[in-house]
Amino acid sequence: MKKPDRIDAVCKKNNYLQGLIKRAQWLNSLNIILQQALPTSFSAHCRLVNVHDDVLVVHTDNASHASLLRFQAKTLCKTFSDQCNTQFNKLEVKVRPMAGREYTDTNSSKRTNSLKLPAQAADTLKITAASVDDDNLKQALNKLANQFK
Repeated sequence: MKKPDRIDAVCKKNNYLQGLIKRAQWLNSLNIILQQALPTSFSAHCRLVNVHDDVLVVHTDNASHASLLRFQAKTLCKTFSDQCNTQFNKLEVKVRPMAGREYTDTNSSKRTNSLKLPAQAADTLKITAASVDDDNLKQALNKLANQFK
């Protein structure tokens, strides 16, 4: 039985894969520039993910970071233009909830509930559910109430 080829050997033989690797490395180097251009506490929430034409595409994990990035668009485009000797004129910011966060446990099927409500809120949800005629809504309210007890 023949041993499988090493991935680096396969990549060396395939021009398309070589191109993808070079582009990924280039985007990674641009992401490093972005990380260095932003304040440390802010940069952990942003990632440069693509470049097309004269547009830089950045993902961030929430809308407030997206707004702050948009305010810095002109400065960031100038920084990238100077560093790359290519003219960038637009910064496109997209909110992606998991951008900037590492997936640490891909096997975890159960999410933890980070929302904390007072016990009184869960009781209020139960009382509200008891007074509702719609069975689907009643079931949803009870389920929500049970999550916080």
